Amino acid sequence: PSKHVALYNNMAFVLGIMLVTVFISQMFQTRSITKPFSLFFMNPDILAVNLTYMVCTGFFVFFFRRPKSMAVFYSLLWIALSFVSYVKYTSLWQPVVLLDVYQLSDALVAMFAYYKLPAIIGVVVAFIGFIVLIIALSRLEKPVKFSLTRVVGSLVLCITCVFGLGAVTTLDAFKLNDRELSETYNNKGFIYSFISYAFSSNVSAPD
Repeated sequence: PSKHVALYNNMAFVLGIMLVTVFISQMFQTRSITKPFSLFFMNPDILAVNLTYMVCTGFFVFFFRRPKSMAVFYSLLWIALSFVSYVKYTSLWQPVVLLDVYQLSDALVAMFAYYKLPAIIGVVVAFIGFIVLIIALSRLEKPVKFSLTRVVGSLVLCITCVFGLGAVTTLDAFKLNDRELSETYNNKGFIYSFISYAFSSNVSAPD
């Protein structure tokens, strides 16, 4: 119905932004512009799983009055995380994992020790640019009124993705390889690998 056109347009925009984010994050991961295209087009199931993970963790953007601006902000967070992984890989030959949060202070010390001032200034300028971009988009975007259809549709989309991931990720093709962490990130996708390792990083205390 025509009354739901705005909802469809917002969902299409958000999914498009997330799709672009999947490619950009994988470009940082593989340090190549062309490798993500060959990976995802030769293995569309990997592309679908990475995109589905983004939808599952980012469906909340539809609950805001400016979903497009929130989708851009959410995507920029993933892009920034993939860039951090790129920086870590160039230094330690390992991608970033959730447990690296506990090493944040050491990472900041290493950044100032191993990277020159122009590179650090570039990162700060990029961060400020992200903030300015989000503010500008939020001012340009027209607020969306509360709609129960939008909330229910977002929840149904998320639930569908969760059940789909629960079935797909049990396949052998999506098993994690702890011995070759960087290869898993390269072959399975940055977003899928980061979230999967985050869920499997909890270690229970032995008896």
